[in-house]
Amino acid sequence: MNGKALVPMVLVVLVLLVIPALAPDPILGAQSKKQDPGGDFDARYAEGVRLHDAGQYDAAIALYRDLLKDYPKNPKILYELAFSSLSGGKPNDAIDYAARCVKQHSSHDSECYEIMGSAYDDRGDLAKGEKAFRGRLRAVPQAQLLHFNLGVNLIKQKKTAEGIAELQAGLQEDPTHRGSWRALGIASQIAGQRARAFVALARFLTLEPDSQRSAASASQLWDLPAPRRRTPSGASCRCRIFGAPARPGTSRLWPTPCDGRSRSPTLCAG
Repeated sequence: MNGKALVPMVLVVLVLLVIPALAPDPILGAQSKKQDPGGDFDARYAEGVRLHDAGQYDAAIALYRDLLKDYPKNPKILYELAFSSLSGGKPNDAIDYAARCVKQHSSHDSECYEIMGSAYDDRGDLAKGEKAFRGRLRAVPQAQLLHFNLGVNLIKQKKTAEGIAELQAGLQEDPTHRGSWRALGIASQIAGQRARAFVALARFLTLEPDSQRSAASASQLWDLPAPRRRTPSGASCRCRIFGAPARPGTSRLWPTPCDGRSRSPTLCAG
């Protein structure tokens, strides 16, 4: 047989060998489908974040739980589940997911300890919340939000001086954290440190001048320079800001019941 006659035979053999090699392996295809069923991980995860940010916490939780079936130890999903559970008013679930997250020793550990401590606080277990915050702070002493949350926890426990120290430690790490300045102003007022409360609330208002909580802080701020008189229960009073009779945040008179039932009873000019 001459060389020309061998060429077609060689080509046929090559085709028979190469085509099966290029065909997709059904086993690998099945594994890929099993690893990420129902679509792309990033797309499903992004949809969960979108639902959470829209306040649809139950929908976000359902999506993350479905994703967790395929990635049962993924700390990113466990963190988001803990966060959405806490935001959705489910502290027990938040604690469970956060505890599972920290076991993975990932970059989400600090956030999960924050969620765990906050969930204990929401449940009324302030001592357990304090333990969670302090436990992580021993490993990451520069974590500003852990200092902030621990400070709030301690103030709720009426450990005001310790709470102030934690808020100050957090502000050394991030001097622009608005919530810390506001909490420091409230705690300083509780401790009778009027000048420090004034400075802290003023700083908060420079960082957050136009929000619902800034209106309340402005009212607190202008009540600080001199003591105010409480009116009898059931009576009404007129709150003064910048020397003009006004409801906080407005420029007109507004009778306010001063019955002491609110968290911060209205203080009126004497």
